[in-house]
Amino acid sequence: MKSLEEVSFVGESQAVVKLARIEISRSGLLLVAEFSLVLWLRGMTIREYLASRDPMAGTVYIVMLGLFAIMPLLVART
Repeated sequence: MKSLEEVSFVGESQAVVKLARIEISRSGLLLVAEFSLVLWLRGMTIREYLASRDPMAGTVYIVMLGLFAIMPLLVART
């Protein structure tokens, strides 16, 4: 039989997985909205849009999206 601590840990880990899925979905929807709306408003293709981006700012943007997507997992470990 599981102890109370083991049961609460399982519940917490399931909540973290659920939050991670939500954050990853949110990040995906953000990218879809950005590409569809921005490209439509600016009249550009994806290739033109990516070529016009500053390499440093684009890299930081992608890293930050990834960080926010996995933030629930990082917070749960502390």
